[in-house]
Amino acid sequence: QLAGTTTKTAALTASVWAASTQIASAAGPDWGLFE
Repeated sequence: QLAGTTTKTAALTASVWAASTQIASAAGPDWGLFE
């Protein structure tokens, strides 16, 4: 059960990170946060 939770957490984290990266790129690549 713990492994399943870890997988879900990892997937969620990846989704959030991807969304954040896209938003940052669209809002202002000059920030340099995701380079």
